[in-house]
Amino acid sequence: MPPSLNLSVQVASGTSANRLGGGQRISSKALNRKWTFGLDILGDSVAEIARGAADVQGFLDQAGDESSPTYLQYRDNSNVGFEPLWGQFGANYRYEIVSGNIRLPSSYAVANIRGQRLIGATVSLEIKPFALGLQQRVGSATGGILEDTIGTVDGISRGTIIPQTITNKMTNPIFGHATFDNGWTAGSGDIKVTENIDKKFITHGKSSAKLVNTDTVNTEVFTQSIDVGNTNTHHLTCYVKLPDGGVVSSTQVGLRYSGNVSETYTSVGDGWYLLDAAVTGINAGTVTGVAVEGGYTVYVDGFQIAEVTYVVPVTHGDMLGCAWTGTAHASTSTRTVSRLRIATADSFDTAEGTIRVVWKASREHSALLDGAILFRDTDQSFRCYWDQTNDKWVFVDGTNTISSAVDSFSVGDIRIFHFVFEPGSLKTYIAGAQSATGSTYTPPTIGADLYIGSSAVPDTHLEGTFMDFTTFAQAMTAAEALADYTNILEQVEDNRRLSPIPWLWTKDGDDVVDNHDDAGEDNWAVVGGVPGTADAETEWLINPSVNNKSGYWLMTHRADYGQFILPTSQWYKEVQGTAEAGTSEGEFARVNIGSGGWITPGSVLSTTLPEIAHGKLY
Repeated sequence: MPPSLNLSVQVASGTSANRLGGGQRISSKALNRKWTFGLDILGDSVAEIARGAADVQGFLDQAGDESSPTYLQYRDNSNVGFEPLWGQFGANYRYEIVSGNIRLPSSYAVANIRGQRLIGATVSLEIKPFALGLQQRVGSATGGILEDTIGTVDGISRGTIIPQTITNKMTNPIFGHATFDNGWTAGSGDIKVTENIDKKFITHGKSSAKLVNTDTVNTEVFTQSIDVGNTNTHHLTCYVKLPDGGVVSSTQVGLRYSGNVSETYTSVGDGWYLLDAAVTGINAGTVTGVAVEGGYTVYVDGFQIAEVTYVVPVTHGDMLGCAWTGTAHASTSTRTVSRLRIATADSFDTAEGTIRVVWKASREHSALLDGAILFRDTDQSFRCYWDQTNDKWVFVDGTNTISSAVDSFSVGDIRIFHFVFEPGSLKTYIAGAQSATGSTYTPPTIGADLYIGSSAVPDTHLEGTFMDFTTFAQAMTAAEALADYTNILEQVEDNRRLSPIPWLWTKDGDDVVDNHDDAGEDNWAVVGGVPGTADAETEWLINPSVNNKSGYWLMTHRADYGQFILPTSQWYKEVQGTAEAGTSEGEFARVNIGSGGWITPGSVLSTTLPEIAHGKLY
């Protein structure tokens, strides 16, 4: 078992004037660590045993050369006999060796033993602080892609959401206006409304609303006047939390649209509940919000009313790939349709392979779009989609088609898929069991990209949360698919993602960071879904389209997605031409970081303390 992370923490306690405050952590430094384990050497002669020990020492003597590192690879199970081609879970952990030696046991002195076996030799290593994972090229993303973090205590994403385009018709949904409750109205003086800035009670942005109904008998409302513009079906949603983090129900609070509505209450973690109601739109200003029962206190955040027939993620204009239609936090907001794809050149082998997908449903099976995409290549040759008519998953290699058994699921249910293809066989495993099989596999002429959760358009979004998307260049056996499923089931059922899906976001989706900032292109990009918990080491590879003798100004900023701040055009620089607000004319420089977007992440592995994982972006 690898040793725990060796982290040296620097604490400053101040001067003698600090009598009661104690020390404060000011920095930390990861140090090399020692790893000692036993090694048995078998042979048929003294010379062979001695040569075996010498070979081990000779290998360890090569360590310490930074230009050609020496690694020890480790994996904690043998459920699958090979590593992923694209993905992290199931990959070997790579520990860089700084130095090492082998010490022979006392039994080596026994003549009739050292010629047959050497049991209990001790290998002592000094290794670098972090384990490295598999080198993985980042996917290409655009639109309103987001990570599923609402209700997570530690802020670590449950997975990636690839949603469709929508408009949130609430005009101050996350209380981000300078006057936090701008556009909101309290029912009477008996409901006290204050701005909350305690992060424990915030799902979006920098504040939420704390509502206290001081009337112990009557219900009091907190609403906006919203004209949805038509009489179509809409879904009204918001997040609610009690001061003690207890169960939220109609006993304390409910939704209001014109009057009472029939809402559902769904726990999303850390005491937060999603309240949702399907309502018929009213083509006029209508009271829209919540009602607090007598004597109760609640925190509310993340309001949305959108023209959809099912629940979709909340949208507001400060989110990635979203925009306010007018004044920020005083207008409706729209989400640009999202898309996530990975290059097949680095993630797919047409000869044979396995695709593992872990997906959490955001709606029940009957509400999915017919033809909703789990994955598909650019040309739609190789794909899996949902057959709404028959409630089945359809797997197609471009020529042959197999359909799963009937599948029924509800909101929050998790599906673990293994799609296996090899000469003479096409199989779908769901929950470790074979659900579809075919006796023919025809290797497709695969497109340049593999799309996750949507088509290339993009449309026919599956939505939900992708907790893992991993490809292998080998076909799993039935036993391996079952063992892999059994190993990962408990983790994903605990609402913990199996493996992050790394992505590079650009506004227009071409993976190019443009040296201007306008309606169609930006001079900044975002990398999300980076595996590990330590800062990635980033290396910029610049291929400018024009010469810039004054040099290049490059900035990076690490931000948890929940604290994402939309960059502005202050990062604007033109090489030639006239700079104009909100647009760009003349010539400009561009930096393409898509073709070199590689990431070598690390792992979380230790005996006692969680190890801080590590990543490099190439």
